[in-house]
Amino acid sequence: MDNNSTFAFGFRTKEENGTLIFQSSKLAAFRRKQREADSSGKGYLAFYLFRGYLVLHFGKDASSRKEVVTIRSSQMYNDGQLHSVFMSRKGKL
Repeated sequence: MDNNSTFAFGFRTKEENGTLIFQSSKLAAFRRKQREADSSGKGYLAFYLFRGYLVLHFGKDASSRKEVVTIRSSQMYNDGQLHSVFMSRKGKL
């Protein structure tokens, strides 16, 4: 994900746990784009449900816990209703 970008998606589930989105600059599909972008666009993001709560992990290296941002929702989202998620990134991690 580039330094200045936005990301949005919707989901509906009754499951307590599960991966919703995982994106990494190391995946083959992103290598072309990575060559065109500067190195600051490297990293990963993961949205998942844990015990019904929405969790975001955002970092530079999935194998390292350094410089990782973790955000957990205050309410549960496994209620079967449609939910929208919007994330905006401005600047470096």
